[in-house]
Amino acid sequence: MNSFFASVEQQANPFWRGQPLGVCVSLHATSTLIATSKEAKALGIKTGTSIYKAKKICPEIVVVEAEPEKYREVNRRINQIFGDYTDRVESYSIDESFLELRNNPPQPSLTLREGVAAVKPPLNVRGGRGSYKNPLEVGAEIKKRIKAEVGEWLTCSVGISSNKFLAKLAADMPARHASQGEAGGENTSDNMTVIWREHLPEIYRRKKLTELWGLSRGWAKRLVRLGILTPLDLMNYPVANLIAVFGKSGFWLWQRVNGLEIDKLRISDYGLEEESAIRNSQSDNPKSFGNSWVLNFRSRDKEKLKSVILRLAEKAARRMRGEGQVARGLYLSIRLTSGEHLGQSKKLAGPIETGLELYEQVMVIWKSWQLQSEAMHIAVGFTNLSPRVNQLKLKLNCGLTDYGLNPKSAIRNLPGLGQESLQKCLDTINDKYGEFTIRSGLLTRSSDYAPDSIAFGR
Repeated sequence: MNSFFASVEQQANPFWRGQPLGVCVSLHATSTLIATSKEAKALGIKTGTSIYKAKKICPEIVVVEAEPEKYREVNRRINQIFGDYTDRVESYSIDESFLELRNNPPQPSLTLREGVAAVKPPLNVRGGRGSYKNPLEVGAEIKKRIKAEVGEWLTCSVGISSNKFLAKLAADMPARHASQGEAGGENTSDNMTVIWREHLPEIYRRKKLTELWGLSRGWAKRLVRLGILTPLDLMNYPVANLIAVFGKSGFWLWQRVNGLEIDKLRISDYGLEEESAIRNSQSDNPKSFGNSWVLNFRSRDKEKLKSVILRLAEKAARRMRGEGQVARGLYLSIRLTSGEHLGQSKKLAGPIETGLELYEQVMVIWKSWQLQSEAMHIAVGFTNLSPRVNQLKLKLNCGLTDYGLNPKSAIRNLPGLGQESLQKCLDTINDKYGEFTIRSGLLTRSSDYAPDSIAFGR
């Protein structure tokens, strides 16, 4: 979806359509915009721009606070449309999804040559009215239905190719290039781009390694040391050599850039799965789970700040448990209005998996810090992950009284298996009815300081 949050706000309020608009978490002047409209982007106001700077560029810009429930509802309605064409839908983020379109019955895994031939039109897939259409028709129809059934001000970019990696590359091609057939790509009208393997040499020749989805600067530096300077070099590099240097990660990377289907869809039930923003976007094995928050107030009040830390810890913990992981490390980071940054990580002797456990450990760090100015940003999370062992028994021996919390409100006095069963019950309820539907009494005031939000990507 294009400029999703901003477009939803313009859809909801016709008076804002055609005007520069930014969406923020809070209206504090130092807050940053988490989304901007197409009109704002044309003026150079991008995601991450502070409200203060945005208003200097365009004093007339409309700035509104985010309404996560509104965006989730629009996401749900869009995913319902996707469900008319395939039952294989991955909600990659609140504004981005992958759809797998196959013949009926689904074909087995294909080789490179067979795959390119098989996915080209006319590939018939289930259509929205029981008919069968090729992928280009499906893409065009989805775009029309989103406008007609969800909102006429909502636009989306569609990328079509033989795997997720190339479909993402196609969807991200700038609109000005899409209409001009940039780099040999087969582009249809209204910013729908199709990439076939014969287009790849010309596309890759013009791009940098760091422009590839999921390829970090660190990876790019390692590839350059092998003489791989462009995506085209990577595409043509002997896969055996990549495996020798990078192991299976090198094989997966080579498969992706060559258009082979290596990344399976993470199927969701046509709803949003909030994911950590601190996560490897291409890996099924995340290295950390964390949350951060730009405060809608400025304070040195440790009671308020501790409440925010606990809320962020609980959110990260629930996602980590959902992935079947435990952690043996953590981090805490705070940015102050003076520009000073306080941050520390810590390794643990044993595994933890609950927000209270994380909170207890970061409070040890917290007590050693002196805040010389007001806090404006907090981040906390789990690191050093490993798969959860079924026999693990939780021990929440938290010295909560030392940190201003009432231990009677915690579940630490339950036996290990009792804690585990209770935690599963809480997760089940919150998964069904929404985040923090049922929660510890310690979190009663936390939403005042860290309200609901939506994380981008994984």
